[in-house]
Amino acid sequence: MARFHHYVPKFHLRNFFFFFKSIGMFNLKHNKYIKKASIAKTAGSYDLYGEDQIIENMFASDLEGIWATQIKDIISNQSIDVRNKEKYYELLLFIYFSQVRTKKFADKMDTFVNDQVKIIAELSYIHDPEFRKLAPKSAFDKIMGTGTWGLRIPNLPYLQKPKYILDTISDLYPILLINKTSQNFITSDSPTVLYNSFIRDKGYVGPPGYGLVGAQVYCPISNKYCVALIDPVIYNINHHNHSLSID
Repeated sequence: MARFHHYVPKFHLRNFFFFFKSIGMFNLKHNKYIKKASIAKTAGSYDLYGEDQIIENMFASDLEGIWATQIKDIISNQSIDVRNKEKYYELLLFIYFSQVRTKKFADKMDTFVNDQVKIIAELSYIHDPEFRKLAPKSAFDKIMGTGTWGLRIPNLPYLQKPKYILDTISDLYPILLINKTSQNFITSDSPTVLYNSFIRDKGYVGPPGYGLVGAQVYCPISNKYCVALIDPVIYNINHHNHSLSID
């Protein structure tokens, strides 16, 4: 039986305008604001992490309870405890997974794999006589036009080995942004946002990344608090208490 996998945890959604098991949500596809959307069916997809439920159980049973407690402590204390290396690592894990566990990221990887398979197949058909013997050109073109290829769980490689990325993320400087304005933070179906104003100002048009010079990572954890990870070499962010109020 298919299960609904939340790629944005319910505890996270509750920190944004939570009202009796519902949340205010704007649906971009339909250009419609839903005042009370059910959290039970928000930011999730059926069997996104596979039918065996192994990955889903890892998130729901093992990690999300740890993250919920830690984020509650950050909000309560209005600070990030960077001295506790284990807790800080868990926070970085939450920020990273909030990017790569989403359906948006999975769909992006699925499209990438499909495109690469088609490119390789088309080049092989052109340059490899043995490959051309497998099917006539008309049949090959039909397969290329209608077929799909990829992993059952397209973002699986990113879910399996986060350590390599976390080693890079840990070089960034953490700041808790405290919103004291009337304009609240919001979250989305892709909670972690990567940006890089440094390379954008220099005309770079590629996607931002954790390891690029000038990296900026933002992950709102409630409507008043956002965890930011910033390249300390490029930006002037000498905040010894790792917090910054926005007035």
